Amino acid sequence: MLEIHLHLASVLSKSDWSLIDQLTFNKAIRVGDERRSTQLRKFARLHKTQHPTTKTSKETVINLSDRKLDDGLTSLLQKGPNYVVDSTHYTY
Repeated sequence: MLEIHLHLASVLSKSDWSLIDQLTFNKAIRVGDERRSTQLRKFARLHKTQHPTTKTSKETVINLSDRKLDDGLTSLLQKGPNYVVDSTHYTY
C-alpha cells in the first residue's frame, strides 16, 4: 500500500493528487454518514421494541359512569382487579 502511495505521489501532479485526496476524503465522509444514519435507525427501531411507549392512565382506564375520577382513583383502577393493598404497612 505504501509503495502504491509513493508511486502515485511521484507520478501525479500536485493538482491531480489534491483532487484525488479531496474525492477520497469526501467519499469517506459520505460513507461514514450513511453508516451512522443506518446505525441510528437500527438503534431507534431496537429502542422502540425494547421500550414500548406506555399509555397514560387516562388512556387505559375508561370511565363508563357519570362520576369524575380523580388521579388517585384512576391510578388505582389502572392497577387492575388483582391489585391488593399490602396490609403489613397499616394498623387497624
